[in-house]
Amino acid sequence: MSMKALLVIDMQNDFITGALAVRGALEIIGPIAQKVEEASKGDYVIFHSKDWHPVDHMSFKPRGPWPVHCVQATWGAELHPGLAHLLHHVGSWQLLKGQDPTVEEYSAFNSHLLHHLLTMHKITEVEICGLARDYCVKETALAAMNAGYKVTILEDLCRSVGN
Repeated sequence: MSMKALLVIDMQNDFITGALAVRGALEIIGPIAQKVEEASKGDYVIFHSKDWHPVDHMSFKPRGPWPVHCVQATWGAELHPGLAHLLHHVGSWQLLKGQDPTVEEYSAFNSHLLHHLLTMHKITEVEICGLARDYCVKETALAAMNAGYKVTILEDLCRSVGN
């Protein structure tokens, strides 16, 4: 039996209603929760990523392009409450990224943990949803394709920073 992975990317408070809120992000919480529930009953392994920045991360203004967001152990870095309990309940694997203050990390594949876990579970196909389609979702999808996985971006379950 073939296993798939569902990757829920960066559904954190700062990207939904906080410092770097993505337009329309609130609209996809319910549909993502439904997808997570369905996937947990099927042949899926579920993962979720979180930006987990130190306070001096290089991407923060004035040095970088972004306002301060998703700082480790703050409200903004936490998963949105509409998904946090569910992801915990279904046993989702957590992937933290952006922890090195000198490196910008958009892809959930930046740590070798994700590739290792996908290989361990004999996963060849990944479905990706979350925020933001034009940054972290896109870079995770590209990295997954480059690593040889069949990739589907669940477009209806994503929102972008740009139009």
